[in-house]
Amino acid sequence: MKKQAVRANIMTTTWNRDDLVGYISDRYKELNGIRPRFNWDEWSTEDLEAECDSLNAQIEYEIHRDRLEMEAALGAMLEYAPDFETAQRWAKEFV
Repeated sequence: MKKQAVRANIMTTTWNRDDLVGYISDRYKELNGIRPRFNWDEWSTEDLEAECDSLNAQIEYEIHRDRLEMEAALGAMLEYAPDFETAQRWAKEFV
C-alpha cells in the first residue's frame, strides 16, 4: 500500500519554472545545437509548458524521420547485399 502512494506522488510531480526552463534549454540544444537565449522572465508558466510540448513534438518527429531513413537505408542494403547477415554487418559499419 505504501509503495503505491509513493509511486502516485512521483507520477504527479509538478515542475517549477526552473525545471521547465532547464528542460526547454536542454531539448532546444538537442534539436538546434545551441542553447536558446530567451528572456525567461517574459514567459508565463503556460508559455513554458506549451514550449515543452512543442519541443517534444519536434523530437518525436525527428525520431520518426530518423527511423524511416534508417529503414530505407537498410532496405537499400538488403537489395544489394548477398544475404541478410551481410546487410546487418554493413548497417553496423554505417552507424
